[in-house]
Amino acid sequence: MLMTIDNLTNSLKRYSQKLSDLIASVAYAFDYTQEVSIFQDEQATTNDILSCFEIIRAAFPDLPPEWYKVVSLRLKFKKFSRYQLYYATIRMIDTIKYPKPTPANLLAFDIKIKIIPEKEIFKHIQTMDEINEFEKIKSGDKIFYISKNQLEQIRNEISNV
Repeated sequence: MLMTIDNLTNSLKRYSQKLSDLIASVAYAFDYTQEVSIFQDEQATTNDILSCFEIIRAAFPDLPPEWYKVVSLRLKFKKFSRYQLYYATIRMIDTIKYPKPTPANLLAFDIKIKIIPEKEIFKHIQTMDEINEFEKIKSGDKIFYISKNQLEQIRNEISNV
């Protein structure tokens, strides 16, 4: 079954509710503050790609077959996740000027969040009260922090596509 834009947006809304857990799943590998993609789900399948291409084809009917070949290869090479592809498809339709987007217009869509290891949190706050502006996440035996404000902005961005 191929997806509709409504299917994509509803899937993204559900995904936005799991962000803290998904971020925790990759945070363990970090020993220093860095930004990571929030899209930490499984890699997009061929069916996901075909479904999104059908939606893109409806929005951009003049795209040549070569565009889809190039994008398909790059999606697989970059290991685009399912939800990153959903997000990129919707954002491309909403923001790219017609008539013809480039492959980079789709491939560039990502959302990153700053992950701060416990040992570095004091570099990011002035007073202990400011610690309440961060959500504590646990990954294995390590503690990390992410900005509650940034997390809420990301949830809103994903939920309102």
